[in-house]
Amino acid sequence: MSHAQIEEIVFKAVQHESKDAVLLRDAEIGKISADMLWRKNDEKVAIEIKTTDFFDGLGRAAIWKDYVDSIYLVIPASAVPHKQIVTKMPKQVGLIAFEFKNNSVRFKAVKQANITLPTPLFENDYIIEGKASLPRKRTKASLVSPKALRIVKYILTHPETAQTEIANKTSVSIGMVNKVVSRLMERDIVAYKKRKLALLEPWKLLNEVSWERQMDKIKIGDYYLPGISEVKQAERYLDETCSQLKTNYALTLFSGANRYVAYSMRYDAVYSYVEPTSNIMELLTPSRRPAERGIRLELFRVDNFDILDEAKVIDDLRVCSSTQILIDLASYGPAGKDVAVELYRKLSEERGATQ
Repeated sequence: MSHAQIEEIVFKAVQHESKDAVLLRDAEIGKISADMLWRKNDEKVAIEIKTTDFFDGLGRAAIWKDYVDSIYLVIPASAVPHKQIVTKMPKQVGLIAFEFKNNSVRFKAVKQANITLPTPLFENDYIIEGKASLPRKRTKASLVSPKALRIVKYILTHPETAQTEIANKTSVSIGMVNKVVSRLMERDIVAYKKRKLALLEPWKLLNEVSWERQMDKIKIGDYYLPGISEVKQAERYLDETCSQLKTNYALTLFSGANRYVAYSMRYDAVYSYVEPTSNIMELLTPSRRPAERGIRLELFRVDNFDILDEAKVIDDLRVCSSTQILIDLASYGPAGKDVAVELYRKLSEERGATQ
């Protein structure tokens, strides 16, 4: 069984039961990345998959325990340690074992942590498509993991830079920067010119990201606000509701782009990231038909905490960074491309004015 195969099964199983929670991949915790981070309200649970070394996972758990409420280690059944070791593990650390047999994998909860992870993982056998492979290094660097997106955003806003500069400014390791840059060089998106790393094809870069990170895949749903007929009123309603429930949001797509660039296109909905909680979802009505006398909310799941960390307050509303909105527009489909072009032109003009 490969690490990637197990990670995909666990991610989909947990995500299936996490409609009112945030689930991230490749999440940085205490400067060490975990395979997944599940967060609901104030509870945080790290999930780490180890296909060989249980004790390496336990060492990571010892570091993470100060940053999260629970940690689950997912390991092969053959790597489960002696019962005496399991019983002495901290209460915050849970242990899940998996066993591969007859082209399917089964999971078993060896030890539950203090927070129970909501998942049907233990109820089913999962068929492995294709041949199960041994763990191996990935040959293709992702462009949409949280760290990779930091690199992409920096390159978009700094079309002439250096790998060491990217690493220093984004707090990403030089090794990770090299992986992403190598992939972009293979696709002729960036190249070295006079010892500077130059961005050759910004739209090709945005297209590459959009293939991996389509907005409809992180969409929570469409919601209807009856009795509200103005977009600005709906935005204020979202802001006040999130403030009351102490949850975060950030306007994106056309709602966000409108704060950075004047564009003639009208939009009749509110587009926003939101950390979904059961409380806020109870206040919203799912939209099953076009709103006749009301405004539609198009809400998206936060798949990267940088989205909220980088958000700015504009006109007393929280708005995504301009580069995040640019990426989202490019990933939204044809409807977002024209606005993305205008936003990128504006960002380029501002960059030229400051140089």
